[in-house]
Amino acid sequence: MFKVVSAAMRKVFCSSEKIILATLCFYFMASYCHAQNKGGSNYRMMTYNVENLFDCHHDSLKNDYEFLPDSARGWNECRLQRKIVDISRVIVNAGGFEPFACIGLCEVENRALLERMTNGPLKRFGYRVIHQDSPDKRGIDVALLYNPKIFKPLHTRFVKVAYPDEPEFTTRDILYCKALLGKSDTLHIMMCHLPSQRADNVNSSEKRQCAFSIIKLLTDSIIMANSCANIIVMGDFNCPTSDRHYQKALLNDGLLVDMMTKYDGTNTGTYCFKGIYSCIDHVLASLPMTTCENCGTLKLSSQNVEIFAQDWMLDKPNKQGVRYPYRTYRGTFYKGGVSDHLPVTLNISTRK
Repeated sequence: MFKVVSAAMRKVFCSSEKIILATLCFYFMASYCHAQNKGGSNYRMMTYNVENLFDCHHDSLKNDYEFLPDSARGWNECRLQRKIVDISRVIVNAGGFEPFACIGLCEVENRALLERMTNGPLKRFGYRVIHQDSPDKRGIDVALLYNPKIFKPLHTRFVKVAYPDEPEFTTRDILYCKALLGKSDTLHIMMCHLPSQRADNVNSSEKRQCAFSIIKLLTDSIIMANSCANIIVMGDFNCPTSDRHYQKALLNDGLLVDMMTKYDGTNTGTYCFKGIYSCIDHVLASLPMTTCENCGTLKLSSQNVEIFAQDWMLDKPNKQGVRYPYRTYRGTFYKGGVSDHLPVTLNISTRK
């Protein structure tokens, strides 16, 4: 069955009939596989930058002109529907056709697009949405999708990221959520999309350092209250694991552990620039989660954190034989892929 559905999905072009066919095929695949796969004891999560998930309508408060039907990119409803189906397909396949406990997403324009996924291709999985419009000038936000059967939010907060040397600067909020996993395990999770290295974003390194300071302040306050707290910080940090400012701000005192350093020195990562892969999408865990000490109630090892990629999520090899993530756009040219990032999945288990 999966091969038939995959073949149908690959034929999605800009005709409404084919979009509808692909969507129906995807609904069938998700429903069938969810019915066939029940159970599972681990808490599975995912972080994913979905590359400019915009609707086709202008928001007068945001600079979203790049993604309108009359823009140079020619963003339209059929391209949007294809992207929604493809993102949903990534989520379903990365989860092994089981719902994740929690999914962190970057570069989503608004809640309506998330609900279009949760009420559409992902409806059978019962995800709910945590989202708030951020002050980012382009209108892109971070969000969480969660499975209310096993992930129960207790407190949610959206934390502003300010840069004192440039008061007019605005960027994505840091989404903080304290939640109950299962019946008794408390998890603190932060979903981030830190200031980018776009050419028009001057002093981007200093702006990320401000964001690092906020993350560190949040994690330290949690640890001060409970030295055994379970903390996950994840998202698009827009810098590799080797970045010295990142390491100094978040890793030097050993209270947080980066789960992605295992990819250092390899050409494997979540993002590819000039033919070189790096992990600019991070997963950090509090020290008690990563050690064998009887402290944290949850555990996570780097072996249980993986970059997820399937063949259809990668572009054709370039002249050097490198396969980039199959992105939606290259400049203004529509390629039709799902995202220029690859997602990261993590398996958190309960200590016995």
